[in-house]
Amino acid sequence: MFIFKFIKLSFLDEFIYLRKSPIIKEINLIIDKSFLHKIKAYIYYSFIGFMIASPLPDEIGVSMLAGMTKIKSWILAILSYVLHFIGFLILFSI
Repeated sequence: MFIFKFIKLSFLDEFIYLRKSPIIKEINLIIDKSFLHKIKAYIYYSFIGFMIASPLPDEIGVSMLAGMTKIKSWILAILSYVLHFIGFLILFSI
């Protein structure tokens, strides 16, 4: 939770600047043309969910979630708990 709030507050200006950069605008334009908005959101959240549920560091997924979405911290806590549980189930079933 500390990392989420720290990134959300500290890097807010950088995320806004990044969204306005020409390279990111062009990438978003290409993605918007090729995918529907709902499909793009599902892909994005699936990737973030994989990053949080995997044994990789959670900070990557939390940073992406804090920077690119408007999610409440209590929803993040529940989501993180559920994804960690699913990740442990997958790891222990192998």
